[in-house]
Order: sequence, then C-alpha cells, then structure tokens
Amino acid sequence: MTMRPLLKALKNNLHMLYHRERFLLFLMIICSFCSGIMLPFIYGIYCNYAEKLNAQLYELTLLQLRFVEGKEETRVRKEILNDFFQSLPEKVTDQIDMFFVRCRDENGKIVECRFTLEEKEYRACRVLRDNLLQSNILDGYFTDDEEADGKKVAIISRVDGSPGDEISIFGDSYRVVATHDWGNDLIMVPFLSLKEDVELDDYGVVMAFHKRITPEQFVLVKDTVDVVMKDMVYLPEMPKLDQYQRRLYQSLIALMILTGIAISLNYVITYQYIAGKRKRELAVFMICGMNQNKAVLLLMMESAVLLLPGIITGLGVFHFIIRPALYRWMPYLVDGYGLKIYLMIVFIFGVTFEVFFGILQKHMMKKQDISSMLRKKR
Repeated sequence: MTMRPLLKALKNNLHMLYHRERFLLFLMIICSFCSGIMLPFIYGIYCNYAEKLNAQLYELTLLQLRFVEGKEETRVRKEILNDFFQSLPEKVTDQIDMFFVRCRDENGKIVECRFTLEEKEYRACRVLRDNLLQSNILDGYFTDDEEADGKKVAIISRVDGSPGDEISIFGDSYRVVATHDWGNDLIMVPFLSLKEDVELDDYGVVMAFHKRITPEQFVLVKDTVDVVMKDMVYLPEMPKLDQYQRRLYQSLIALMILTGIAISLNYVITYQYIAGKRKRELAVFMICGMNQNKAVLLLMMESAVLLLPGIITGLGVFHFIIRPALYRWMPYLVDGYGLKIYLMIVFIFGVTFEVFFGILQKHMMKKQDISSMLRKKR
C-alpha cells in the first residue's frame, strides 16, 4: 500500500470515528487541549524557580566586605586597601572577575573603581568592559596599562562632558577617555590613580568570583582581613545555598518530566480504547494488503491528527490569556516563552505519545492474528 491509499484510509477512518465515537473524540480533544495548557504551565513553574535559584547562585559568587563607620582609626583608605589586595593569595585573586570599591569626591559625586588582579598587577575589568560596550552603555574603557600605572584618566556621564575634557577629582586633573550612560554623577577611574589618603565608602569592597566561593577561598580572605584590616571590616558569614530551594528546584524538574509522561500515557490509554474497538476495520485493511507496520502507522497518523488541534489551541489559550494573568505571582514566567519553546513542547509531547502508542499497538497486533481480530465485535 502506497502513501496515497494510506492517506485516503486515514480520511475515511477519521470520518467514521466522527460519526461512531463522537463523544470519545470530543474527550480526546479536551485532553489534548488541557495538555496544551498544563505542559507550558509546568514549564513556567520550573523557569520561575530556576531564575530564582540562578539569582541565589549568583549571590554565592559575591563577597562583600563592608567597612566599619565612625572612628578615625578604623576608616579604610586607599593605601590600606591596596595592601589588602596585594596580600590576597593568587589562588584567590585568579578566581575573581572583578573588584569593586567606591568613594565620593569633593563635589559629592560617586567615584567607582572596578578592576581585576593578574599576578598582583592591576588590570582593567574585562567582564564589565565587554558587557557595557556591547550594551552601548560605554563608548570606551581604560586600557590595562592605564589601570596598572594608575593613569589620571576617567569615564564620566555623557551629560557631564565628552572624551578629551579635563575634570578635577580630589584636586588632581583627570583626562576623560570615554563616557557612559549609566547614571549621572558617576565617575569611573583606575584604582591606583586615587591619592593614598582617599577614604573609601563604607559600602566596602565587593569581590565577584568566577564561580561559587569555596570554603578555602573564604578562609584565605578572612585570614588576610585579620592581618591587614582587622577591626576595619564587617566580615560576613560564608554565602550558602538554601538547600530547601535547591531540593524544590530538583523536585520541579522531576514533576515536569513525570507530568509530561503522565499526560502522554493518559492520551495513549484513551486512544487505545478507540483503537481496540476498530480491530475489525484494521483486519479488513490487512486482508487487502496492509501490513502490520502500516496499520500501526495509520493509527499513529490518526492520533496525531486528533492531538495537534487540541494541544495547539491549548498553547494559544495559555500564551494569550493565562500567561499574562500569572505575572503577579510568577514574574519570571512571562518572559520565559517563545516560538521555540512551544515547538519544543509540541515535539516532545508528540514524540513521547507516538513512541508509547506505536510500541503498544505493535505489541497488541503481534499477539493477535487477523482471524481473531475479525471475530471482535465493533
């Protein structure tokens, strides 16, 4: 039997199903429609908690050492902080993407320093530079040499000037090498360009690691603080992952997989009931020359034709009606969808169903011959 007769048989079978099993067909469409809603909803719950977990994991890469306020002897100046940076072991500094400190100049403007350390040498913060340049927030940045040599160069807001201008910071003249669109009254300079007696903001120093901070790295930082800046810094506890959130995240992954399998099996069982009542028609097709593989293919094509309209409609209802209503409770869910995600949901659900259904039909047909199928009542 070629493809054209197979398609004709598919059309005739669907016509008979509509007239003989209308209620069951309606039930199957409702099942596929609900699947089109449930599957993206479960995926959305997973995305929502995954984003929250990723935010928590990002926090585990940050270590902030706040400076003690008040007493003159506990104020952290640039000279002391430079000693701290140089005292950190390389096994710590090599794992840090960015150091961040700030202060305020004589005009009250925020002066920020963001940099890295490579073999105890100050270098421009490439992570920040690349991200801001790609986002068109910056139109230039410091060179590694300017950062290492502490050149009197600055990056200022675009509303405050342009490259080539001269500005004063703590009484020193700085040349503007680039501008940014990251907020007014914000100046970025190389750390070593600051005067030795400049007092840093009590916001402290932030160290952004490549990966989650290890206990060994935390102890090394703590030991260095005790030696160089004891009583000048509030040392936080080591950042830890909320194990409850982690277990919840893992449970949601398992729930999403099990729900998809359960929905597929439910659809298989429903359509299997219809297929079981049509063995006589299949037996007639097989007498006329259709082999078992094409009989199974015919049933799989029928199920796919019945499956797609319901699940696509369900996905549409979820995307345009349900999804926007869920923003209040799950803000990360709304932006987690696109055409590729919906196609992936349809593909995975369809393939899972067709595999289960095809294996079941193949098994059932092997257990029965044509004569036994003809004896079955409709």
